[in-house]
Amino acid sequence: MKPDSSASSPLLLTRREALQRAAVALGVALSPALLAKALRAQTAPATTASHLSPSQLAAVAAIAERILPRTDTPGATDVNVAGFIDRMYGEYLGPAERSSLVKGLAELEKSTAASARKAFVQLDAAAQDQVLTGLATAKDSAARDFFRQMRELTVVGYFTSETVGKTVLHYDPVPGRWDADVSIAEVSNRNWTR
Repeated sequence: MKPDSSASSPLLLTRREALQRAAVALGVALSPALLAKALRAQTAPATTASHLSPSQLAAVAAIAERILPRTDTPGATDVNVAGFIDRMYGEYLGPAERSSLVKGLAELEKSTAASARKAFVQLDAAAQDQVLTGLATAKDSAARDFFRQMRELTVVGYFTSETVGKTVLHYDPVPGRWDADVSIAEVSNRNWTR
């Protein structure tokens, strides 16, 4: 979601804050089972079959892009987070998690159709942000749980993608020699990828 400089809400993160919190989010906030499922989903051979309907997949893509929009780094759409979530839904999530996701998407579409007479994907970015902020702060626990689930799946899908690993996190799976005393300027301000 886009940061709002006029309000200091803990629900709105800048890209920099999201990157800084990624290690904590992936290491602490997620269950080991979800992380294991996510890693299997990212490394398994890609399938062309979709598990969600086209309208559900479009809504998932729009939500993911609002959570992690494109800035100077790729956005959720650029790394196909919607495809990751679709695969998680079809092959790795349990029945309760699937039900929560589908019911949340249905409720999202129902509420936006009633209030704006449009589907969620047809709303402009500001209206989509407003809807998602409403879900995150809703009194209804099901709405909050749906938003939390979408945010969690989006963050996991984003940070476990190959593109983000190589271009944003600069992960080097086979590091070279180890130098104990190297200036950060020498390694392009990325001392962990020498």
